[in-house]
Amino acid sequence: MLPKPLTQCFIGFERPLRRNADSSIIQVLHAKTINKLYGPSSPSSKAGNGEIWTSAVHPGLVESQLAGKAEGAVLAALLAVFKFFGGYTDADTGSWTSVFCVASPAMKAEQSGTYFKRIAKKGSQSGPAKDMILAAKLEDWTKNEMKKEGWVE
Repeated sequence: MLPKPLTQCFIGFERPLRRNADSSIIQVLHAKTINKLYGPSSPSSKAGNGEIWTSAVHPGLVESQLAGKAEGAVLAALLAVFKFFGGYTDADTGSWTSVFCVASPAMKAEQSGTYFKRIAKKGSQSGPAKDMILAAKLEDWTKNEMKKEGWVE
C-alpha cells in the first residue's frame, strides 16, 4: 500500500492511470531522495565516499506492446487517439533520454536528481513530485517493506 497522501492525489482517475501516475511520482521522489543522500553535492560525496547520479525519465509514448495491454476503455481510447495523431515514437528514439542520462558527456552533475521528459529535456513536475515530506514518507515506507520481506536488515 502506498503512503495515503500519494494515492489521494489521483482520486477520479481511472485505476490504471492512477497507478501510472503514482509510479511516475514515486520514480521522481526516489531519484530526488537518492540524489540528496548520495548525489554530487551530498554529504556522502563531500566526505569522499563516492557519489551516485540519479534521474527520473519519462520517454514519452513509445511504440511498445504495453499500450496494447491497457486496461479500461477510456485509457485504450485515449492511447489510440495519441497514436492516430503521431503522438508515439519508436522504441529506439524512446531510449534516447535514458541513454543521455547514463552515458552522455552533456549530462552534468548539477542535473542529478532531475526529472527528464522525452529527448533529454527537463520536465515540469506536479505538486506531489516536489513534495519532499512525501518523499521522506515514501522512503520510510520502502525501508519498512524491504525489512518485512527480509531484503535488508
